[in-house]
Amino acid sequence: MYTAMASWMLQFALAGLILLALRLVIPMIWKEHTVRRLTTDEYLSKMARICECSVYDLFHIAAGQWRVSRHTVERDFKNYITENMIPFYVNDLVRRHKTSLDKAQDIPLFINFH
Repeated sequence: MYTAMASWMLQFALAGLILLALRLVIPMIWKEHTVRRLTTDEYLSKMARICECSVYDLFHIAAGQWRVSRHTVERDFKNYITENMIPFYVNDLVRRHKTSLDKAQDIPLFINFH
């Protein structure tokens, strides 16, 4: 009887250790396979680094494609700096280049904006 009880307790303890190990390891594995998407602001920063220009320059490039006035770009850039508001034409620029930016490393790369 003693050996049967000791065997049962050993099995119970091993099962508990296995469950504890799984509880600790599974979230770590899950995090490794879960890719966090960049925010639009992060994409803008990455695009600026890759193109070796400023975010301000990207605002003007995006505005040129939508024929947005220089005055509007200046106002929108101030809103971006103070309130983190990204205008539609900059969102469009980022959206069109997301795939390229996801593949690109932070090395200089020519992106055709047209």
